[in-house]
Amino acid sequence: MRSIYSLCVSFSLVAAGTFLSCEGRMASESETGHISQDEAQSILFETYFSRQDPTVIIYSLGSLFLPGDTIYAADSPEVPESYPITVTSPKWVFFVDLFYLYVTYDQPYGFLVFVDYDDGSTYNRQSCAPINMDRFDTLYYKWQRQNLEFPVLAFSDSIGPFGCGDFHVYVENADQNAVIRIEADTSRLHLSDTIRTFDIKDQPDGLSIGLDFYYYLPQNLIPLARAKYCNDVYMRMDPPRFFNAEEGQVSIKVVPGAITGNGYEVDIKLNNILFRDSEGNTVLLTQYEANGVVVGWYPG
Repeated sequence: MRSIYSLCVSFSLVAAGTFLSCEGRMASESETGHISQDEAQSILFETYFSRQDPTVIIYSLGSLFLPGDTIYAADSPEVPESYPITVTSPKWVFFVDLFYLYVTYDQPYGFLVFVDYDDGSTYNRQSCAPINMDRFDTLYYKWQRQNLEFPVLAFSDSIGPFGCGDFHVYVENADQNAVIRIEADTSRLHLSDTIRTFDIKDQPDGLSIGLDFYYYLPQNLIPLARAKYCNDVYMRMDPPRFFNAEEGQVSIKVVPGAITGNGYEVDIKLNNILFRDSEGNTVLLTQYEANGVVVGWYPG
């Protein structure tokens, strides 16, 4: 069974917004005394998302959910009838699939959201797709999973590198679907404030460089590196395509005097790095330079 905590936290990253809680409530006034389905949809967007193009699929129950009706919610596909849900007053019902872009589940997973027909109050509960999904229509579906062949190794000044440990440095591309991983052992590599250059072909002990390509993510979906790396909150995602560095030079220097209680800083230069995946596909990074990356700290 999936961790409720991790799913709630992951959703805040996925949709660039947040549910009030795993079981949150918020009220909305209605001038007419009754909430139309369009008004309920507006309440859903205003209550649960901080953007008008959330990275979710939203399904809507085509008719009012009335007292005496039942929807089965479930925490796992294996037990689809775990939680029968009934109501005491009419509701508009939506099912929000949170993770379809990130994880290939057997069935959708997200939240059932109920909007009261009389006063617009809302509540939600985590669930796999309810067993009654044949009664739901797709209301909103903008973003689609990709199947990209190669990452584009272009970078943006607004997406800087960052790191942790002793040490790991992560460089995210401008499309936010690929991350270069530089893992170095300062002791085994004898790093200091004097710059040292390593040839990857020599396979230096204590140095590992790779490229994680999330080929299925649309461009600029989330700040990928900070969500996935140097983070003690588990964000489940389908595995990327892995490229290993086979050729090129890496220069590393510990910044003199830049040691604080929160770690220390390193400068890194990458030149003519050739990455290759398990199928023999290659990607070349001609040059990249990162200065003053803070490492030496640990998440949690």
